[in-house]
Amino acid sequence: VPSTSTSTPSTTTETMTESTTTVPTTATTTMCCPQNGVWSEWTFSQPQCRDFCGSCANLTKTRTCISEASGCPCVGDASLTENCGIGVCYFPSDTCCSPYKMMVINGKHACGPQPVVGMQPPPEYINTCGVSCCPTDGIWSEWVADKPCNDTCGSCGSQTMSRKCLSTRYGCDCVGPTQKTIVCGTTVCLFPRPSCCGTYKKILDRVARTYTCGPVDNPTDPPIQPTTCCDPEGTGLWNEWSVWSNCSATCGLCGTQTRNRTCASEAYGCPCTGEATQTKKCPQFICETGDMCCSGTYQAQRYDGAYFCQEFPPEQCAGTWTEWAVAYDTPCNDTCGLCGVQPMMRSCFPSGCQCSGEYNMNQPCGAPVCLFPRVSCCPGFQKQLNRTTKSYDCIVPPSG
Repeated sequence: VPSTSTSTPSTTTETMTESTTTVPTTATTTMCCPQNGVWSEWTFSQPQCRDFCGSCANLTKTRTCISEASGCPCVGDASLTENCGIGVCYFPSDTCCSPYKMMVINGKHACGPQPVVGMQPPPEYINTCGVSCCPTDGIWSEWVADKPCNDTCGSCGSQTMSRKCLSTRYGCDCVGPTQKTIVCGTTVCLFPRPSCCGTYKKILDRVARTYTCGPVDNPTDPPIQPTTCCDPEGTGLWNEWSVWSNCSATCGLCGTQTRNRTCASEAYGCPCTGEATQTKKCPQFICETGDMCCSGTYQAQRYDGAYFCQEFPPEQCAGTWTEWAVAYDTPCNDTCGLCGVQPMMRSCFPSGCQCSGEYNMNQPCGAPVCLFPRVSCCPGFQKQLNRTTKSYDCIVPPSG
């Protein structure tokens, strides 16, 4: 499969006036303001979601306009409320809370569609204030695969890779392609497939001690040119976060999972500030044996009474019961005499808050009186005329 690339060349920015705002300060001076202002990081009003699945709860996050004190207003919302815990729930819980349905979001089963909240953020943050020069070819992100390889072996597959120009956030465009197509799936195929596709041959990789199909002539990038033309904030330019790793445990918040990011601008001479790794406890499912949740974590209840594990103590908030309803549309297991039993359930909303009482109960069912040779009503119940249907039913006797 041939290797190709598509190029969107651009030249370095000579002037940066289009992406800034000038704010009058006196009769003779003006001040440069970053486009859209400078926001702080988002912070959450609660330390955790009240529920862990089903899009049954939400979190409010806030941020402050840092640049406002300097006379530079911000564009966007200072507060947003979003659904949290959007992954699907497992039986016996409902898959998703109403009105959400199970669907694929970012390649995973989740409850959606998620509503669009607040103002949409600007397409990109731009700050050219104080920028006097640009990196020679700009600063690029790392290459990321758009989709998995379309074959597994023999160098028979191809894959499109993409990258972003990160230095545009301070008005400096990049030179080079934003996409390229590479050969992938280079391991040797097993019988009955040919070992390698096309003109590729088996090559011994002495380091990995395995055979691959090659030589593969994938596009290469030109050497990085070091620069002192870094971002004006001095925080560097990060690549995107990786996906979270698999959890190291199966229940009770007994495991951890991590995600990482790398500093794209460091190789250019512009180091980054901030954390390169994030770690969180997982998973929130309770353990079926032993303690439900690992030491140092807490039990919480969902709207349907199911337990799950949290890192922090459950939020104390008063919930409200829904009406009793037949559980899972279970039919009555008898037809007369109130001899049957039917499971009933109710829910406590908002999910994660507390209600007084039980989530489940069994209710007698099958009200019509039984015919001979069965007794009319099962023990504990009595016969009464139903004046609407003009027939006898079995009822719970009045107390007292």
